[in-house]
Amino acid sequence: MSDERPKPKYGELAPEGWVWQPPQERQPESAPTAPPAPSPTGPASAGPTSLAQQPSRQPASQHWAAPTPGTEVPGAAPAPRRGDRIATMVLLVIGAFWSVNTAFGMFSLPAALQQAMDILGISGTYTAYDTANSAGVTGGVLTLLTFALTVLYSLRRLRANKLAFFIPIIGAVVAFVISIVVYTIAMTADPALMDGLLRTAP
Repeated sequence: MSDERPKPKYGELAPEGWVWQPPQERQPESAPTAPPAPSPTGPASAGPTSLAQQPSRQPASQHWAAPTPGTEVPGAAPAPRRGDRIATMVLLVIGAFWSVNTAFGMFSLPAALQQAMDILGISGTYTAYDTANSAGVTGGVLTLLTFALTVLYSLRRLRANKLAFFIPIIGAVVAFVISIVVYTIAMTADPALMDGLLRTAP
């Protein structure tokens, strides 16, 4: 029970029988219990403590061996072929001269056929002018277009370090077939020229 007698003020004498009692200290509240430590095998084992406990894994040393000559490293661009580049460029230069001369000859095909009749000694004048002119212009354009595509595709393969020497050869075969077709159409359109060719044939 608490003492109901009046407490003396400062400077006042305490009444008889009054005893001073120190106030009771308040007991501190109990601290919250800490959560249990996570299991090392649980998902929280990836923390700094668990990582420190795990043995460090040293990466295995990699030994790179130099490739043997003549073998290609996977993923690396093949070495440029010098012989193929030289052969391709030479064939393209020859094809350029041949294509230009053939195309201009086709553009003036009626005059060229008349000159051929004079050289072979075939009397008369070449008469199928319109047919020869149309066939010659078409053939000349196709010849130049074939050469342009040949150059374009050859350069693309050379930049990719691929074989390209056969591209000019294919272009030359295509252009030769075009010229054969054009000259055959123009020659068969004139009966006098065909008759003279058959008479002069051995």
